[in-house]
Amino acid sequence: MKKLFLLLLMKIEIVEFREYQNFIKEAETLILHKNDVPFLALALARSAPVLSQDPHFIKQTKIKIFTIEEIIKMSE
Repeated sequence: MKKLFLLLLMKIEIVEFREYQNFIKEAETLILHKNDVPFLALALARSAPVLSQDPHFIKQTKIKIFTIEEIIKMSE
């Protein structure tokens, strides 16, 4: 588990708002929790999956959401 965590930390990247700002409005229509909008907008901009246990993310279907359990299973 520690190895998986370290692997994920190596992939963290700081992204400027301008890269995903054009996806904010679409993200607002897909998720109820407004604090999650920037994360979903970035995922939309990059066509990237999201790692989350948050039910708000799991309910939307536009972006693939991985749970921690799914990641652990994939790493075994």
